[in-house]
Parts: sequence; C-alpha cells; structure tokens
Amino acid sequence: MPVVNETGLDGIFNLKLVWTPDTDHPRSDGPPSLPTAIAEQLGLRLVSETRSVPVLVIDHAERPGEN
Repeated sequence: MPVVNETGLDGIFNLKLVWTPDTDHPRSDGPPSLPTAIAEQLGLRLVSETRSVPVLVIDHAERPGEN
C-alpha cells in the first residue's frame, strides 16, 4: 500500500528496525510485528486512511510501427 509521510521529518536517517514479518502463526517470543516495532522503536505510528490517489489506466496498447 502507498505510504504518505506526515511526520514533518526531512532528511535521510540510518536506523535499525527489528520486526517479524506477518505470518499466520505469530510468535510471542520473537520480535514484534511491523506496526508495533515502528511505534516502540521509532516512536511513530502507522494510520490506515482512505484517500484519493492518482491512477493511470491504459486501456489499449500497440507495438510501435516502423518509422
């Protein structure tokens, strides 16, 4: 999904984030899920929203002719 940065933080950051990929069977003894890791380790939160996004629709394509 697209992510919109609304933190107000500019620049490049070098960080290490420890998390467990989404699985059907979460482990209670391992690293946290991605949203939890972002909140706990970076002090940020992910918020799911419905927004309008630009979309490009190609309804037809042809090979270029010999020019």
